[in-house]
Amino acid sequence: MATAIFRGGDTISDSRLYILGALDRLGNLIAAVKIGLAKTPEDRANDVSKKYDVPGRKYRKSERNVFVILQSRAVYRDLAEGIEHMAQVYAYVKYGKLPFMKPKAWSDSGTSEWFAIKPKQAQAMIMNAFKMAKKLDYDVLALTTYALDYMKKNNKPEPKDWNWIEYVRDAQERTKR
Repeated sequence: MATAIFRGGDTISDSRLYILGALDRLGNLIAAVKIGLAKTPEDRANDVSKKYDVPGRKYRKSERNVFVILQSRAVYRDLAEGIEHMAQVYAYVKYGKLPFMKPKAWSDSGTSEWFAIKPKQAQAMIMNAFKMAKKLDYDVLALTTYALDYMKKNNKPEPKDWNWIEYVRDAQERTKR
């Protein structure tokens, strides 16, 4: 496998891709899902969950509003991150991205990874990203370069809040030397 592209790609243990759902303050299901990556998706759901202030009592884990809908098997971290971003690009190109501040209403973190799609649609994006990774022989740089090219080919600007793009650009530069 090629040199790690992402921060901690060689040191963080295998991770799982996940789909998270959320409830609003009134307990209604949000019509959006988060496509992401974590060693432990349940812990990540707790981390991104909005901590609603309830007068007179502290927030309890059982009151969290973000939950895991689906998770993949554990995958080598750098590859998992490449697949995560490919899935996000597929969702972005096909369905668009939520405005940056909108997810702030129900999520305290990872707000750039929420899409106004159904869980089955997110699952299809992840499945297609795994297929593309296999087609590219699990080469993370080739996969993420393809993701950037796919956005460009479909006339989608690179989202400014996707920090992973700079890691791909750095890796592309390193391979040119």
